[in-house]
Amino acid sequence: MTAGGEFLTAADGARLRLHEWPVEQAQRTVALVHGYGEHAGRYARMAGAFNAQGIAVVGADLRGYGLSSGKRGSIRSFEEYLLDIDAIVARARERSGGGPVGLLGHSMGGLAVCDWLLQRKPDDLCGVALSSPFLGAARRISRLVRSILGAASKVFMNLSFGAGIPGADLTRDAAEAERYDSDPLVLHRVRARWLIECLKAMDRVHPRAGELQVPLLLLYAGADRAVSVTATDAFASRLTMPEREVERLEGCFHEILNEIPEVRDAVTARISAWFLARHG
Repeated sequence: MTAGGEFLTAADGARLRLHEWPVEQAQRTVALVHGYGEHAGRYARMAGAFNAQGIAVVGADLRGYGLSSGKRGSIRSFEEYLLDIDAIVARARERSGGGPVGLLGHSMGGLAVCDWLLQRKPDDLCGVALSSPFLGAARRISRLVRSILGAASKVFMNLSFGAGIPGADLTRDAAEAERYDSDPLVLHRVRARWLIECLKAMDRVHPRAGELQVPLLLLYAGADRAVSVTATDAFASRLTMPEREVERLEGCFHEILNEIPEVRDAVTARISAWFLARHG
């Protein structure tokens, strides 16, 4: 992994803490986009498994998370995350030496990846993998609540509330849940503006799902307590790209890459195999 605290710089000047897991003569290079409240360093185990298969991984803490710049969990616009993905993918392309590059997004990172694909329309990715993408909240947000939060966030951009999800609701692995809860770099509060911007992104992504044409692997938890399974089902039903695989993992909690060992190992192996089978 990257040593010495190296950073990427997004187009608007945000400094993103870089995480790299290189491989000599990598067969594929995967750009990683993490989820809400966490940081790219949590993917070291997955990256090690990818490395063993000849896949290099490039990630960064998104702005406002981990060791990157910005107020914790705060954004003005969802577009800021797209700028972060621009920087991460550019680094992956550079590291690939012209080889195939893939893109992996988890949870909020999955939503951001979908929005990025629709906005940027890249034509050089060998494939995309989504892990429990945040395409709808598990708890319904009424129009009234959304209206109130939207109005409040315009006046108080950093308004926050303690709506973080405990580790035991993210994974059935007790050790992983405890590790999540005790990680000092994990954020356990939600900014109202962040939530409103995510809802706007969902509104953009869902009706345009059929426009996505990059080879796509969609794996999502069937017992998710953070993300709406129904919303992901609906998104999956709208996909039309010829190369796609979709599976709802029944009984699994949200963090399928940090689930009980037999699940996370199988998910990691499946994602790595997916990327290796795509030639770009």
